[in-house]
Amino acid sequence: MFLEILSIAVLGGKYVSEKIEQNKPYYGTERDIFRNNPRVQENRKAVDDIIARQRAEYIKRTGHDW
Repeated sequence: MFLEILSIAVLGGKYVSEKIEQNKPYYGTERDIFRNNPRVQENRKAVDDIIARQRAEYIKRTGHDW
């Protein structure tokens, strides 16, 4: 009985860790299918610039970081 419970716990833990690994962000890694596309890189840079600008405005307005 103990071995059955232990094996179920181990298999459940492996399943959960595998699902967590699948949901990790892969922006810029080998799994990122758009990493070598220059147009996508330009768009990402534009979005990053917008976020940085909004963050700077927020810090200036409130006096603290988000």
